[in-house]
Amino acid sequence: MNKPTTQAAKILIAIAVLMTLQACATRPSSRLEFKTEYVGIEQRWDSDSKAKEDNVRNIEFVDFSVVNGSLRFSPQTDYILQEYDFEHYKEYDRTHFGPKWDFILFPVIGWMACIFDITKCFGWTTDWSNYSNSKRENEQPNGNIQEKTYSRLPYGTTVNVALSGQLPSGDIYTTPSEKLWSSADSIYVKQKVQEWPAKPTTLSVQFNAAYKGESYDTRYDFTDSEIASLTLESDNWNSPKENRHKYFYQLTRALKVGNHSAALAAFKKLEDMDFEKPESFWYRYALSAQSAGKLKLAAVKAKQYLQVAVKRTYENEARALIANTQ
Repeated sequence: MNKPTTQAAKILIAIAVLMTLQACATRPSSRLEFKTEYVGIEQRWDSDSKAKEDNVRNIEFVDFSVVNGSLRFSPQTDYILQEYDFEHYKEYDRTHFGPKWDFILFPVIGWMACIFDITKCFGWTTDWSNYSNSKRENEQPNGNIQEKTYSRLPYGTTVNVALSGQLPSGDIYTTPSEKLWSSADSIYVKQKVQEWPAKPTTLSVQFNAAYKGESYDTRYDFTDSEIASLTLESDNWNSPKENRHKYFYQLTRALKVGNHSAALAAFKKLEDMDFEKPESFWYRYALSAQSAGKLKLAAVKAKQYLQVAVKRTYENEARALIANTQ
């Protein structure tokens, strides 16, 4: 064999080897097969967190108490857990690999490769998978339930409250409904009721909780002793004469113990009332303002004293007070 022929043979052999290696690297065609096995009828319970949101049966407010003018309370949500029956199936798969046609159709070298792995050369099938996929079908409640309660409102609940009570006239007075923060645990009832036109003889609070299209109401009625513990009072419920006596008494008591902040509050209330004040009122007002550190107010009231005073009993003291506040 001459030299060119030998070289050509070597080239053909190299090409054949490369084609064989390529055939070995080529994956055969494949397909998946599935089978389903029926396991039986099984049961499951709702998850607790899901039931708290989806299976609410009632929302109410409990544990009421009246403390320092406020009505305290706690929310309570009732819900149920349901048990379900379902058909349980397990699904397995395996893979069918087709023949390696590149081997089979490649004479001599491909056939020799098949000898070493004849099963995979002409196709093979894997075992069924060890890990199954579970399926539930025809799931429905079986009637078993658990009733549960927790001390919180479901997310998304809106709560509105309104106060109502009977006035001495016999009329029922009701405040406009107000939205309550979902985290609130008290209502300052005293302040709200003292804005009413008269002191009520009965008092109640109406709660309305709205959640997912449902409405839940709770009503709490105050006892007579709880209404008394609120110590309700309002200037609007008194006559002008009663209010003058009330604040003169508070002023006298505050001055007696040296509580000048309280005295200034009483002075202000009396100042706003329509009645003739004694001359000394303005001088005493100035002294309390000075003692409370309200120097500008003290000077203003001392000047008012000088403007209205006829007897001029405290003229020198008032002028000195004004000079000391400059």
